[in-house]
Amino acid sequence: MKAEITDFHSPDIDWEGAAPAEWRARHNVLVQLFVGPRGGKGAESFTLMACTPQFIAELVRESGVVDGRHHLVMASLDRELIEGHLRRHIESLEAYDWSGLTLKISRFGLWEGADYSE
Repeated sequence: MKAEITDFHSPDIDWEGAAPAEWRARHNVLVQLFVGPRGGKGAESFTLMACTPQFIAELVRESGVVDGRHHLVMASLDRELIEGHLRRHIESLEAYDWSGLTLKISRFGLWEGADYSE
């Protein structure tokens, strides 16, 4: 089984409409991606922080340490670079079932069901 990204969203910036200059002016943006089984129905949400080294440096100055999990660090923010990188890596993953895929995808972004218990 393989994964497919069905959509991207950010509460911080207009994902489709923001001009490249608006992206470059930012140092971080929360990215929400929706991923489902390739060719299947439904998708689940994964979130990560796309950010610059300047953003990480600021966090280190404030708290002394940064946990890098679910952060995508890049020289400057670029929507096409973020989307292309995530599509290449996530859509290349393979697992026996959806549960196995969610574990692999959650290395990139925080899975909406990560702390869910029955």
